[in-house]
Amino acid sequence: MKRSVSNPHQKSETITQFIISSYIFRFVVSLVTMSAIYILLSIIYGMVPLESRILTSVKFLGLGAIFLFAYYFFFEKYEKRKVDELKLSLLPKSFSVGFIIGCIIICGSVLCYYLAGAYRIDNVDLGTFIISGFAFQMFIAIAEEILFRGVIYRMIENKAGTVTALIISSLLFGFMHIFNENATLWSSFAISIEAGVLLGLAYRFSKNLWMPIGIHCAWNFLLGTIWGLPVSGMSMGRSLFISTYEGPQWLTGGDFGPENSVPTVLICIIISIVFISIKINPNKLIKIKEKQKNKLSSIKGKKESNKIIIQSN
Repeated sequence: MKRSVSNPHQKSETITQFIISSYIFRFVVSLVTMSAIYILLSIIYGMVPLESRILTSVKFLGLGAIFLFAYYFFFEKYEKRKVDELKLSLLPKSFSVGFIIGCIIICGSVLCYYLAGAYRIDNVDLGTFIISGFAFQMFIAIAEEILFRGVIYRMIENKAGTVTALIISSLLFGFMHIFNENATLWSSFAISIEAGVLLGLAYRFSKNLWMPIGIHCAWNFLLGTIWGLPVSGMSMGRSLFISTYEGPQWLTGGDFGPENSVPTVLICIIISIVFISIKINPNKLIKIKEKQKNKLSSIKGKKESNKIIIQSN
């Protein structure tokens, strides 16, 4: 009898091929690549100081656009698929809906603080810093949503399902902020609950990144540049409204800001429940309405035919 002799080189090649083809390897490569691009863009940002706020705005928006293109072309080539989550045709509607949701969350939170006597406007400051503030928050929203929803959430969901993807991506997103100034374990967990889950659901039901980008951008922009409140423990400098913000920590979030407060957490939980219950997706909502109309018309048709049969009898 002939004995088969195993070739160690073939075994090593097989193991290497298995590792390269494994989902975990592709996940790590994707995350490392996009993180490296983000770090590179941040370095470029620091190397190009601009005094003009308009030019600074162009720089931020340009860096955001580069990051979007990098994501699109990387996954188009690496995963050999159409990158439908960045379809330009979905941008106007999805981003607008997301931005409105973000405005509802932050304005609703500020209203709670105002009614409780914890927030008041002392003065108004107008300037071009509002434009550069929006551009900066747009870049941050694009970068973080690409990393946490475009890479982490999407790739985990494809392999392990929605619930697992929501839990992991939300916790990673929340506890990424543990290194921020005035951060605590509760503030990081609060961000996981309020923002991590909500943004994950926004991506899940809209099937694109534009909606979570819109929510994220409006959230940070209104919080820091408009209402003058801390964004994840950090001051954004000048703001439209110069305000006084003080009260019990459970209400205001203390030095970390509204993301650490009970009202913001509750508002986000309510909106997340709405997402789950009606699955906010314009296309799906249209299809549901059409199905309901078809059912109603078929029921009416059956009733009319029954009436005709009764009358004939």
